[in-house]
Amino acid sequence: MSNVTIRRLRTLCPQARRAMNIALMLSASALGSLMGGCWTPGGNQMSTDSYTYFSTTYMPQTVTVIDTRTDQPVFSVDIPVGKELVMRFFEDGGTKLASGEASSLYPDSMKWDIWPLGREFGNPTQSLDVPPFHARRVDVTLRDTPETPKDYSPAVPTIPAPQGTPGTPGTPGSADPSLPPSVPAPQDAPSAPMLPAPPAPPGPGSPAGVGDGQ
Repeated sequence: MSNVTIRRLRTLCPQARRAMNIALMLSASALGSLMGGCWTPGGNQMSTDSYTYFSTTYMPQTVTVIDTRTDQPVFSVDIPVGKELVMRFFEDGGTKLASGEASSLYPDSMKWDIWPLGREFGNPTQSLDVPPFHARRVDVTLRDTPETPKDYSPAVPTIPAPQGTPGTPGTPGSADPSLPPSVPAPQDAPSAPMLPAPPAPPGPGSPAGVGDGQ
């Protein structure tokens, strides 16, 4: 190998190493952003202190964050049916004091949000100061079931009108259910047969046989 070739390799190697380092940093940053914003029930399989809870008709959940020093809740939400709660804790992410130091009571922060059930990517927009990891507990409770979504409206069944009943003008074989059923008019009773009048009895002084037509 000539000296010229060796000098070229020595010149190119630092540049190649620098380009490789930049590519690795960009890849790691993209991967971290992707995994940091990935939300699935059971966690994202990474130690990011992230959690996802959801509610269905037969498993409506309420999530509460408890301050174990006072046994008092600092956060509680009823997850609506068909929604999910995403939450992530950040150490020393709480609101800083005027001195610039974190509060000793609530030094950490929690990012949270309510999303449609099944959403996996995004960043929570709500923020809350919470106790440190050794002084907080997350409780999950179930509400009474079944619980329907707030925007649920059952379909009203359509009942067809009865068919084959006469009585509605203009529509043979159908009837208007708002009208009373028609009753046939009574027929006139048959008249009695006409019988001849009986003969009149003979009057006094009348000859015998006159009144009987003989």
